[in-house]
Amino acid sequence: MNRFLILYLIFPIVISGCSTIDRNPVRTESTAMSAGTGGVLARVARSAKSTIPSHQSGFHLIPEADEAMKWRLALADHATKSIDIQYYLWYTDEAGTLLLSRVLAAAERGVRVRILVDDLLFANDESKLAALCHHPGVEIRIFNPQFVRGTGLPAKLEVLARFGQLNRRMHNKAFIVDNQLALMGGRNIGNEYFGLGKKYNFVDLDVLTVGPVVPEASISFDRFWNSKLSHPGEAFSTETGPEATDSVIADIHRWVRETDGILASSPFPRQRRDWSSRWDGLKHRWHAGSAALIDDAPTRAGDKIEGRFVEKALAQISEPAEEEVLFTSPYLIPGRQVHRAIRSYHERGVEVKLLTASMGANNHLFVHSHYRPHRGRLVDDGVDLREFREDAIPEVHAVADTPPVAGDRLALHVKAGVGDRKRCFIGSLNLDPRAIDLNTENGLIIDSPGLAGELANFIDTLMMDESAWSVTKSENGQLNWKSRGETLTRQPAPDQKSRVMDFFWGILPIRHLL
Repeated sequence: MNRFLILYLIFPIVISGCSTIDRNPVRTESTAMSAGTGGVLARVARSAKSTIPSHQSGFHLIPEADEAMKWRLALADHATKSIDIQYYLWYTDEAGTLLLSRVLAAAERGVRVRILVDDLLFANDESKLAALCHHPGVEIRIFNPQFVRGTGLPAKLEVLARFGQLNRRMHNKAFIVDNQLALMGGRNIGNEYFGLGKKYNFVDLDVLTVGPVVPEASISFDRFWNSKLSHPGEAFSTETGPEATDSVIADIHRWVRETDGILASSPFPRQRRDWSSRWDGLKHRWHAGSAALIDDAPTRAGDKIEGRFVEKALAQISEPAEEEVLFTSPYLIPGRQVHRAIRSYHERGVEVKLLTASMGANNHLFVHSHYRPHRGRLVDDGVDLREFREDAIPEVHAVADTPPVAGDRLALHVKAGVGDRKRCFIGSLNLDPRAIDLNTENGLIIDSPGLAGELANFIDTLMMDESAWSVTKSENGQLNWKSRGETLTRQPAPDQKSRVMDFFWGILPIRHLL
């Protein structure tokens, strides 16, 4: 306590002369626009409503990385009124810049664009962020930002002084266009999420939705957008004014058009195109179902959520499950409520299948290190526990890679659950303390046998013997890993260095932060 008191006392002195942002900037409240009535997306929505019961929504599952980007481009290219985007991460790599270029192009033709991200978009270029926000059709807000910018000592001191507040992040994902269609799921915006990563690519999941659940997503977005924790991008720099806006946007468009390498060889068009045939092909592919959006409130940073989101998601997927519950969570550190729920399923004779990442398929080794002690208990709880392999079969690689790019390995990022192949959850939620107690999360609970069946089949593919290790116990209580006719008595690892780092991360007392 005394150390933090000293930090608070010296903090104003240390940051004098540093780049800071206004703690209480002027922000104008706004809400989602009414649904668009003209253009391709309005036609798609009307077409879907003609085949889906009025009280239900329509859903289209998107596991393929290249399809995930194409659907985002198709939404942006056909937007007529509004684009509302909410993400945890938005990198300024090839995938991130391509999508940003298309969203900005929509703003230039009169579409209102609102982008809400956690504190990482243009993290090292606040002047560019501010310049974009001076465009009359573009608003960008940053959730729960650091007030001291940069990576120097003053910024590090702020993290120490305000750790409880800054440790809570917005993990939500949503891409809503014209208040008619929305994309939700686990993907952030960056190369690895769309098959363009050379080191690794994520196996991930989105769902495209139309119908009554879309306005629910818009209401959720507005709650975060108008929160006091969401700071306007123009407050991040006073050195850039409206005169720089056109130049910054032109540079982004030019880079996308002229860059060589990944984008030049990818199947993603680098300029706006007509996607009508793609949208027309959806008419008879929607899965109909009832849905509800569940999310955490953007309460003041540091407030605890007490696991309400997790418990609600688990309960609605699994009750009243009679045969099977499937879950996939790349970052798995189960707390008491997860273990309690699993035991109750097992006692009722419900089979519980759980897929998580092996050491080599986890992009956060420190999380894996604190999952490791839970394996034995999960097996004892009766879980059919699988760990996804970083060298899964070519059919799974085809889902994660966008040719000609092929990642050296795969990483799991799917966050989903299925109950009795009738109900499912798709969203941002991991089964770990950070998701339960720290971050804000969102997702859809969907009652649709068609969608749930397709999702279960996808998870089954990821859990196959060729793509995942089955974790069991021998008669003497020793953990075993079985896959492709091979049995290991030591956890699989990509190399010895990973084993050493796994050990050291595991002895650090950081479980509550993961």
